[in-house]
Amino acid sequence: LYDNILEILDVCNGLLIFVDGKYKMRIKQQNEVAVQTINYDDIMSTITVSKNQKAAQRNKISITYNNPTDGTNYNEDLLVIENATYLAEDSDTTLEENIEILLVTNVALLTKLGNYKLDSSRNQMTIVFVGSHRLMNIEPGEIININNEELGFVNKPFRVLSTSISEDNEIEFKCGVYISDTEIPNE
Repeated sequence: LYDNILEILDVCNGLLIFVDGKYKMRIKQQNEVAVQTINYDDIMSTITVSKNQKAAQRNKISITYNNPTDGTNYNEDLLVIENATYLAEDSDTTLEENIEILLVTNVALLTKLGNYKLDSSRNQMTIVFVGSHRLMNIEPGEIININNEELGFVNKPFRVLSTSISEDNEIEFKCGVYISDTEIPNE
């Protein structure tokens, strides 16, 4: 059941978040507006920054999907999406991922999904910090802006990936960078 939910979330760019004892689905959108701007006064710890490693970056994605065209009887087909700019940045070393998306048969939408996954793999950065209780209404999935001069963040948008309350009654936030103009397929 859980694998089926993850597969559905993947093809609609959804997030499953746990809030107030219930699971909610949140769909990622393009150009989302930040619900709050977080400054020095709101951050009660150092900010831990993690950038993606080369092993997590992709310049080619091969998608196995069910082809609905006449005569195929929905047999599996392969769609290959490559990005020449990313390949050049990787010194012509192919960094490929093979994925299976069996719930989508529209090649144009599959192409958008593949390009979104390529772009997302290149722009990964996560931050973790402890926030003040003023931030307690922020939910996972929402967009926040972070201001931190030392890190060069000026209204830098992040998506809240998770929140948790520690034994010391502190709120820990884990956030991923949000690139607002990256096309997010959700047709």
